[in-house]
Amino acid sequence: MGTPDLLALSLGLSVIVAALGWAGGRGVERLSADPRLRDRVWAAALILPALPPLAVSLLLLTPAPVREIAPPSAGFTADLVTSPIDFVAVAPSAGPLFDATASAWALLGVAILLSLVRLAALALRARRLLRIIDQAQAPSPAVAAMVEDAARHLAIRPPLVRVSATAPEALLAVNPLVPVLRARRAAAREEACDALALTGAGPEVRRAYARSLIEALRDRAGPQTSGGLPALTFTGAGRTTAMKRLRAVLNPAPAAGRRSRLMACGLGSLIAALAGAGTLAVAAEREAVTIFKAIAPAIGSKPAGLHMGRPDTAAEAMRLDEPLSTVDQGTDTRTLLNGAPLPEGLPMWAVAAGRVDIRTGETGVREVDLILPFTGRTPVSVNGRRMPAGFPASGIIGGAVERVDVVGDHVMYTLKPEADVRRDRMNARRDQGLARMAAGSAQATLSPEQQARYRNPTAREYQALCASSDPGDDGFCSGVMFAQMQGRSLCLPADLDHGSDAVRAAALSDLVARGKAEIARGPIRSGDGPGDVARAALARAYPCNAAQADPSDRAVHSRPEIVPVNGDQRGITPADAVDVSQVQADKPDQGPRAAIAPAPSTESEFLAERRAEREAARRASPNESGLRLPGWPRPDRPTSRDPFAYERRAADPQNRGVPRG
Repeated sequence: MGTPDLLALSLGLSVIVAALGWAGGRGVERLSADPRLRDRVWAAALILPALPPLAVSLLLLTPAPVREIAPPSAGFTADLVTSPIDFVAVAPSAGPLFDATASAWALLGVAILLSLVRLAALALRARRLLRIIDQAQAPSPAVAAMVEDAARHLAIRPPLVRVSATAPEALLAVNPLVPVLRARRAAAREEACDALALTGAGPEVRRAYARSLIEALRDRAGPQTSGGLPALTFTGAGRTTAMKRLRAVLNPAPAAGRRSRLMACGLGSLIAALAGAGTLAVAAEREAVTIFKAIAPAIGSKPAGLHMGRPDTAAEAMRLDEPLSTVDQGTDTRTLLNGAPLPEGLPMWAVAAGRVDIRTGETGVREVDLILPFTGRTPVSVNGRRMPAGFPASGIIGGAVERVDVVGDHVMYTLKPEADVRRDRMNARRDQGLARMAAGSAQATLSPEQQARYRNPTAREYQALCASSDPGDDGFCSGVMFAQMQGRSLCLPADLDHGSDAVRAAALSDLVARGKAEIARGPIRSGDGPGDVARAALARAYPCNAAQADPSDRAVHSRPEIVPVNGDQRGITPADAVDVSQVQADKPDQGPRAAIAPAPSTESEFLAERRAEREAARRASPNESGLRLPGWPRPDRPTSRDPFAYERRAADPQNRGVPRG
């Protein structure tokens, strides 16, 4: 919730607390007639309704809570589910008829207007009172001396700052129960003052005091033609209140006992605790500052942060060059999708963005633009809402998908609830931790020589390890290749995923043999690492363009996949190229579909413009951050990100004479 919603809820909570305070005050009046105890109880009941708005306002001054959203890497984990029903076009639903934010602003406007009216009325009353005081005669010295003596006797000092007790109540003028609480507290306060003034007085004095109150009532009710003033502090305008005050003057109530005081204290503490719990519940609804953990660019080198159609804003854009870079989205941020507002029903944590641009728009609003690296032609719906034309079938993160239905050529996604997505991510982090523990245990079984040989090898060293006959070297070479098997430019044999264990083991052995052969005769470019060498070797061993010649030798999983064309990532086409028309609704058990490689499609205008801008930036600034110059960094020298950089520098022969600290 935003600020207006929280303030409106705090005002509603103030009304509830006022009702609880009124009920508690009435309960204490039934327990004890002591005016002093009742005065304290009604004073607390008058103060408590102001706590929720005050506490929520102060909490809004503190930093907003942080909510991290870390989307997993792009890909699909849900299987395609064919549906026998006919396709029904789903139009975007209309917006809600009740706008909570607009209602909150309306309530706040009414509250501010009533507070201003109340403050203006108080100012007018104060002005009239000052005019009457100026016209009044000065008191006689005897009366002034009597008042000063009574003040000294009662230990009453004039206040340093004079503030009307009704001025703070004007801020809660929208609360209809505040005037009721104020009247109850004023009546109890007058009875407490009467009891204090008549302490130790006899019956005659009490009857005389009661007669003076009755005369004040008559002066207040009758026409004021004599110029006199009624008792300014007499609040017994109501008949019931006046009779209660007169009875308290003539027959004073006994002091409250210890039990009554404890019960009143406990009741007040309970109401205060309920008010605090409600305030915390309202504050917990505050809109969090979203920390969007963006995935690094999935295609090509690190692209410049250029706004769609506005290349002149490149300097204003923030580039996310590192994996899982944190982006403070803020509370007043627009989320865009390829330069357009995010479609309704599509949460940002479900978008498989290849790049994220952050900028401040022309209106001063911060914008997070999720750039999709592909452009598709397949109709896509998400949670029953049709996505705009050009939205790719690969634009939804696999970890956010609960169900995928394909009807004809239409791909319909059903997303998981956010709680399920968060749970899956926690499980994935736990699985990664277990994998690291297993890798650490396996590394501990290696000899020190093997650990040194497998620690951060260069591309040439990895090529030599793959050519070695040592079982440890063979395992390391195979492990690096296995880590690259999820690449999009690979079309691996179907036997790796299907068939018996013997068939899968044979296919895996063939993959290792073909990969080693390609590594041995393949070129090594400057700056390549072991992963780059293994990925390039597998791409040469299993090119995707071979699927056109022999479709039965390639596997396409039963879910939308990105099929590269001719091994070139720039020509990647979305999953709409897969012939979904071959899915027969009346044959749900026909098994996985065969791969049909699409014809190379023309590149979208958006990607062509981005590629041209990157090439222009690369030619204009050859040493720009994020670009790699030829021959740098040297493959045989550790970079600053190498975790074993210090060990390798210490082992360098030219550093042997450097003293160790």
